[in-house]
Amino acid sequence: MLEKQEHLSKQYRTKKAKVLKLIEATRTQKDEVKKISYEKNLYEKAMREHEKQWLNFYSNNVDSTKKKVATIDKVDFGMQLRAARTLLNLSVNEFCKLIDTPYSLLKQIEQPTSNMILESHLLKSIKTKLKKAGIELIDSGFYVGTGGIGVRISKTPSTSLISKPKDKKVKKSSTKRGKSKNKTRPITKKVA
Repeated sequence: MLEKQEHLSKQYRTKKAKVLKLIEATRTQKDEVKKISYEKNLYEKAMREHEKQWLNFYSNNVDSTKKKVATIDKVDFGMQLRAARTLLNLSVNEFCKLIDTPYSLLKQIEQPTSNMILESHLLKSIKTKLKKAGIELIDSGFYVGTGGIGVRISKTPSTSLISKPKDKKVKKSSTKRGKSKNKTRPITKKVA
């Protein structure tokens, strides 16, 4: 009988150890589930915040209380305008007429050290006028895999607004080897 009691107590201890291991395993699983759900909530919160920023920046409805656009990087926008002007092959004055902004404002926008914050209606009008001219401003993250901010020529540019490079016509000489027909030389006086 003593052996039977020892055998039962041994079985009890092994079962108790198994139960304790299972309880510990469920505790760690619960902790892992809590950790995963916490990380998931953080991720979802970050995505909601990102979507809000995205919608605020790209929405057509401008909030009347927020007249300033703070999400655009001023340095990159100035560089985009400079690149657009180069693609259109326009001088600064011609470019100012195209986008209907004063020369001084354009120069301030293009400077890398500028701390200007453009009003949203001005930014929108510049973008639409450039789009009509056949230039697209690419914002960071807008096209997946592009690598960021840039400028490109749109597929259907309005050719009337894009100036073509001016070819300088070289006047060819009517004589051989460019010699002048007029053999007379200017009269020079010798000073004694």
